[in-house]
Amino acid sequence: MSPLREIREENEFLDGIYGTIESPDSWPEVMSALSKWSGAPAMGVRFEYKQIGALAQSWVGLPDAFERLYVDGLWRSDPWAAAADAMPIGAVVTGHDELTRISPGISTAPFIQDLLRPLGFSDVVGVVVRRDPACLFTWSALYDGVSAALEAHLRRTFDLLTPHVTRAIQLGHRLTERERIAKLAGEVARFGVIVVDKQLRVVSANEHASSLLASGDAVQVTGGALKLREAVAQGRLLSVIQGEQTEEAIHLGATPQGTMVMSVRRLFGTESTVYRLLIVDTDDEGRWTGRVLENVYGLTAAEARLAAIVGRGLSPAQAATKLGVAVSTTRTQLLRVFEKMGVHRQTDLVRLVTRLSTLAAPG
Repeated sequence: MSPLREIREENEFLDGIYGTIESPDSWPEVMSALSKWSGAPAMGVRFEYKQIGALAQSWVGLPDAFERLYVDGLWRSDPWAAAADAMPIGAVVTGHDELTRISPGISTAPFIQDLLRPLGFSDVVGVVVRRDPACLFTWSALYDGVSAALEAHLRRTFDLLTPHVTRAIQLGHRLTERERIAKLAGEVARFGVIVVDKQLRVVSANEHASSLLASGDAVQVTGGALKLREAVAQGRLLSVIQGEQTEEAIHLGATPQGTMVMSVRRLFGTESTVYRLLIVDTDDEGRWTGRVLENVYGLTAAEARLAAIVGRGLSPAQAATKLGVAVSTTRTQLLRVFEKMGVHRQTDLVRLVTRLSTLAAPG
């Protein structure tokens, strides 16, 4: 195929792919168009959220009954998804010849032999577009591997468009978070801002932070250095200061001033390394579960209540107990909360709530 024709065919799909950044609900339409062009009987994007054990996907070409079974729990037995944990991110893998090197014996797995082959899906081409401890995002197509021409065309399709699909998914999540945070600029909770150096010496603190330090309930200055009341929280703070990570969300616990969460971020571009500690009172449920979460994020009342509870650092199981519902119900609701708020795990949810205050912070 000529380079000019390849560019023309690539551009044909770019508007749709990048349109998913602002309209994630358009993924099925994009997958349908790509499936028809490539000849793939089935194609889709798959979003697995590991921390809460839940799945969301946009597929075309799968029988309705199989897709319902898959989303309801069959996905946990999918050997192709298990192999994706070992695939290089961004590298297109085509067929079982390549997958066997990553996951020996995959072609004879009962999931494939007993469930997919009878449906005409004996092989797969796919790519991991994002993977971290909390999530696994993939784009893939199912087909009958006996056609070498179809396999070659699918490979070319994925080689051509994987960079765009990957970029669209990543930008979509970033844009979702950024726009929604901007809408909440006037709906933030009270915040305290502290800047410390590598020795945890306080460089500056705003008025609210100074009040918190003076109370000594959750944070205080001891021997000239900042100290958190809870030893676990202090350890997580030190993990950022010691360079193990650049950002962390730390649950400080209940205080007379409210339930406090601290976001720690290393600030770059300064003459000496300093760290911004942003402390938010998350007990103001009237703001978070009311007009803000329900109207801006489109959460239901139940989802907003759950988001507020989990956003304080409680586990899904603890939230279920507090709400008087089954853990499975909480996990299902939490998946919808994550999708609507554009986050992937609980620490991201806490960080998002904390970051809302950044918009209103001076300087």
